[in-house]
Amino acid sequence: MIIGGETARPDAVRRRQAAVGGATWLFNTYGPTETTVGATAADVTEWSGDIVPIGSPHAGVTCRIDDNGELLIGAAGVAEGYLYRPN
Repeated sequence: MIIGGETARPDAVRRRQAAVGGATWLFNTYGPTETTVGATAADVTEWSGDIVPIGSPHAGVTCRIDDNGELLIGAAGVAEGYLYRPN
């Protein structure tokens, strides 16, 4: 099962884990609209914690955190026109 979109809620992931356990894999994906599809993925099948991780970048994707704590994503599929544009 693949989830994505908004931030994954820990309570929702725990409910899913309780319902099916390890019978199916669960991957949390992250990718803002500007990346066209997903940019990162994490296997959260057996995750436990306070924050559901977004995982590691897909092949060909780079992720960096800037000095302001903002996630910067680079890849061939990233939409153009955002560089130096005010928020």
